[in-house]
Amino acid sequence: MISNLNKRIYYFTFFRKYLKERVFVVVLLNILVGMLDGLGLTMFLPLLYIAAGESFKGDADLAQINNWIEYFGIQLNLNTVLLLLVAFFSLKGVVYYFKGAYQVATQQYFIKTVRLASINSLNETKYEYFAGCDQGQIHNIITTEIERVAKACQSYFLAFQQLILVLVYVGFAFTLNWKFALMVCAGGLIVDFVYGKVYRKTKAISRQLTDGSGKFQGLIADYFSSYSYLRATGTAAKYRAKLDAQVTEIENKNKRIGTMSVFLSASREPMSIIVLSAVIAIQAFVLKEQLATVLVSLLFFYRALSCLMQYQTAWNSFLGVAGSLESTEQLINTLEANKQYTDGIRFSNLRHGLALENVSYSYGTQQVLRNISFTIDKYETVAIVGPSGSGKSTLISLITGLLTPADGRIMADAMDLKEWNLVTFQSRFGYITQNPVIFNDTIFNNVTLWAEANETNRSVFEKACKDAAIWDFVKDRKLQENEVLGAHGINLSGGQRQRIALARELFKSTDFLIMDEATSAMDSFTEKEIQQTIEKLKGTTTIIWIAHQLSTVKNADKIIYINNGSVAQIGSFEELCNENPEFKRMVDLQTIS
Repeated sequence: MISNLNKRIYYFTFFRKYLKERVFVVVLLNILVGMLDGLGLTMFLPLLYIAAGESFKGDADLAQINNWIEYFGIQLNLNTVLLLLVAFFSLKGVVYYFKGAYQVATQQYFIKTVRLASINSLNETKYEYFAGCDQGQIHNIITTEIERVAKACQSYFLAFQQLILVLVYVGFAFTLNWKFALMVCAGGLIVDFVYGKVYRKTKAISRQLTDGSGKFQGLIADYFSSYSYLRATGTAAKYRAKLDAQVTEIENKNKRIGTMSVFLSASREPMSIIVLSAVIAIQAFVLKEQLATVLVSLLFFYRALSCLMQYQTAWNSFLGVAGSLESTEQLINTLEANKQYTDGIRFSNLRHGLALENVSYSYGTQQVLRNISFTIDKYETVAIVGPSGSGKSTLISLITGLLTPADGRIMADAMDLKEWNLVTFQSRFGYITQNPVIFNDTIFNNVTLWAEANETNRSVFEKACKDAAIWDFVKDRKLQENEVLGAHGINLSGGQRQRIALARELFKSTDFLIMDEATSAMDSFTEKEIQQTIEKLKGTTTIIWIAHQLSTVKNADKIIYINNGSVAQIGSFEELCNENPEFKRMVDLQTIS
């Protein structure tokens, strides 16, 4: 009992957190609807006496109502009773409309607030946490589970509304007939006892359903990313079996929740009639109540019991999706706990350069980088090379602030990155990877990142595309720059994707341009064009180039050779060829002339 009460308080607190004073406005409007409905129903008591031609002076309950109405200067007769009846129910209709409209607006506001809170928390979370978390679960919560949270909100407010009406009707019942009120309470306890087991089972399945949906989202994400491999190797059927099993599990859990909800709906009316018949028998044969009192009591009783049953059904529907609500709150709290530091001094542009001082980093117990120290001056072109697995990509993640050093520090213009506002620092980077990011949007929006399509931006866009050797491709499209590229640029070659990514970074005004195997998917002719473009950028931006193909970094100002997580040597291409046997071996294997 106490546990259930605590849960109800917890859910109310959750909605209160996002809705603030709106929750109390909803409560007051529901109370007002119930009060007006109760007052309207109360008018049936004098109406029955008047219609039967009997005097109600001897009815203590009705005399109390008569005294209350006469206090406002109104005499009870057929005309005034009918006018009051119409007035109360008309006012109830007006308030019910405003209550419903406000409740819909409140529910939509709640969903918007929770959705934005989830997205904002994800946007501000540390990359280190995001890289190691269950991303399928996060995707599931922000997409699928948010919709279930919307249903939870709707069911919660419906249950809340019905519970308030039950309390209002019980209050009227105590005013008119305390014996009747006790029977309402007893009937409610019996119904709650019968439905209690269904509630607990529904909530447990709801949690399992949320976990299963998260697992399914993860499987789908892996399926898309490995689709070409699975099809090319004839192993798609094996993976499909995993998807089929998960879909079947989700279906079974949804069926069980739906079946229990149908049971509650199907049993509501029979249980109401059973309790109603018992009340009629007790009032008519045991308590010997007058007919008018019994009929009005039955009106209150039936209204209260109907609301109680609707509350039970709505509450069970709420519990069926409550697992999504709890998972969503848990995600937001976890993301907030892993929030990236966003204070510090605003970074406007690089004035001097970067410096790494004894930087080390580990993934768990595995140390990836050890005591890395070097400098990158403004407008310098630096190549970072080394064997696969030597820590080059991790080093770039540290330089861009995605990862935080375990030891040592990274300086920008002689200040630790911790002192700079990290978001403004990262905005000064252009980043082209081996698998570039392509949005399911137009070429123009992919390059400009949704900049306004004015004359100035179009001119810069055209120049960036020409410099990235992608302009001919753009002009050949049917819709030219308005051509939609599709999800992940599925219709583009690897070289085209990388050239569009390069055009994007050329369009921006940045201090750093990071090329992470950026020409690996290009043919020799295109690679040469891109290298010529990068050569033109030398002296105007700071270029950091990661490459396995050493021919692309021959003209770098300096090369940092990384091996086994440490800096093996720093120097020019010629110096490393002459002084470092391992680097010379890599050069010979690639037959660079």
